[in-house]
Amino acid sequence: MEEQGGGMNRALVGRRYEGEPMAITPEQVEAYADATEDRNPHYRLGHAVATQGVSSDGQRVPPLFGAYPLHRLAERVILDPELRMDVFRLVHGEQDMTFLRSLRPGETLHPRAQLRSIEAKVSGEVAVLEQELHAADGCVLRAVSHYFVRAPRPAPGSDVPARPHADLVPASRGPLLGEAWCTLAPEASAAFADASGDHNPIHTDDEIARAVGLPGRIGHGMHTMAFAQRVVIDTLLGGDPRRLLRLALRFARPVFPGDTLHFTLWDAGTTEEGASRVAIEVSDPRGQAVVSKAWAACRA
Repeated sequence: MEEQGGGMNRALVGRRYEGEPMAITPEQVEAYADATEDRNPHYRLGHAVATQGVSSDGQRVPPLFGAYPLHRLAERVILDPELRMDVFRLVHGEQDMTFLRSLRPGETLHPRAQLRSIEAKVSGEVAVLEQELHAADGCVLRAVSHYFVRAPRPAPGSDVPARPHADLVPASRGPLLGEAWCTLAPEASAAFADASGDHNPIHTDDEIARAVGLPGRIGHGMHTMAFAQRVVIDTLLGGDPRRLLRLALRFARPVFPGDTLHFTLWDAGTTEEGASRVAIEVSDPRGQAVVSKAWAACRA
């Protein structure tokens, strides 16, 4: 029997969870694009964009929209009373998403998850969740999510490297793109909470955020990741979301309402499967890296 006490219940490692089916509606797709200020015409209702030079073959879905049904299931895991996760000290640590095919408006998705591990850190604990989305033709998306529960008195300092892409890109390589900017509007988190299904109040309520030790409400990590998706697709993939095969990053520092984020993209060679590999650097107005280990795999 697991001894009752502080920390998460490691006896639950390996537990599987099944989520409720979710049908993708065209309105949800457009709301998600609006919440991330993504003007890509592919995501618009009706997709009547022939005059903008985009093929009119129907509305497409932002790859990261798949995080919505996955998050609904992740909430069940996080709130599992047997797990004993302190949700008031919870932040999203890492996210790695592999897009096996593009999602389609109108199809029904079935989320599944398994608690892979619980790891102790100096500054808290990390629960790692493996997730899948299934459609009528099988698995269409895989994800690995790291959820970090901060210790009451986290260790000082940060392990964010000065060049967060240094493990991916040789110093001799120049950037593919060095001037892309996205701004987290002061009230954007409320719209993103509705569009993504993530209503954690640390993103929308200053008082609650301060009560758990934060300086104020912080942006959703997945909102920052959606900005990265948008920059990669719009600047390197000709606006075609079907060419994004994988997107992964670690959320290294909080992003605050009103922050303007600067994106630099680097050529990081190719993956084992032969896809183009792009490293992503994101810095806040203070010049600090807000993500690390960030990269995308792209189809030519």
